[in-house]
Amino acid sequence: MWKQRFKRSPNGFTLIETMVIVAIIGMLAGLGVPALSQYVQRQRVVGATNTLIADIQYARSLAIARRATYRIDFGATQYQIIENGPENVVKTATAPDGVTYAAGANPNFYPWGLSDPVNIVVGNPRKSSNVNLLPNGTVSHD
Repeated sequence: MWKQRFKRSPNGFTLIETMVIVAIIGMLAGLGVPALSQYVQRQRVVGATNTLIADIQYARSLAIARRATYRIDFGATQYQIIENGPENVVKTATAPDGVTYAAGANPNFYPWGLSDPVNIVVGNPRKSSNVNLLPNGTVSHD
């Protein structure tokens, strides 16, 4: 009679089996969280770099189209596209959390399509990216 009362049912899992599965899932999730955090930090730098490159091209196209000189003023966590002369701020871009900008100078974009050469480092503790603005107004990056 005792064997019949405590006989294992063929359907479902026991409490111990469920706890073992939950523990294994918890350990796997614990291993994956640091990798996910590093991935997010790297992607923030990639996104900030792509946005900066697009804004550099935007500032150059503004200078050509409006026949005026524009510049990009860099701060540690943001930059601004500014029209020279009347000092009109055209755009302000803020870096994602943990990402900083370090520029050797604030480049000017001239009406004939050329620019001041400058190296800009976009980075955080996990990853950095070099954006090089060339004198002919084009951009290279690694």
